[in-house]
Amino acid sequence: MAMGNQLIFTEVQEQIQEYLDDITVPNYLRLETVLLIEDSEDLNNSLSLRLSQAGYQVVSALDGLEGLQAIEHHDPDLILLDIGLPKIGGQKLLHELRGMPEACKTPVVVITGLTDPSLEDKLRGFGISRFLRKPIRQKFIVQAVRDVLDGR
Repeated sequence: MAMGNQLIFTEVQEQIQEYLDDITVPNYLRLETVLLIEDSEDLNNSLSLRLSQAGYQVVSALDGLEGLQAIEHHDPDLILLDIGLPKIGGQKLLHELRGMPEACKTPVVVITGLTDPSLEDKLRGFGISRFLRKPIRQKFIVQAVRDVLDGR
């Protein structure tokens, strides 16, 4: 008898999960997702926490390859992208991103410590939304994310 109850419970549990998987959450109930691609683990962790506290769902990646995979799996509302990344550099990732039909219009906020004066113009050619130079206070990064997502 107990085996039969377990089988019924498992079937009901699977049906409930299938139902939940098919539910589309309305946008007004869904947190906006920010994909943070930053190779400095300390900065990645602190920015993730700060963005989470600001009300965003944060997916983080520590290199360009992880970032590219996260773009494909999480459909972020905004990408916060460091340029100096291992495995796939930020410029290459941005180029790849703009060729992806599902993500080509995703807003990108670039944060970088690189000092090349022509870099900002070059990246603006890829349609970035903001260009921020490190070092920068985290509250300004969060404000830039908020402004871009609000359409400002």
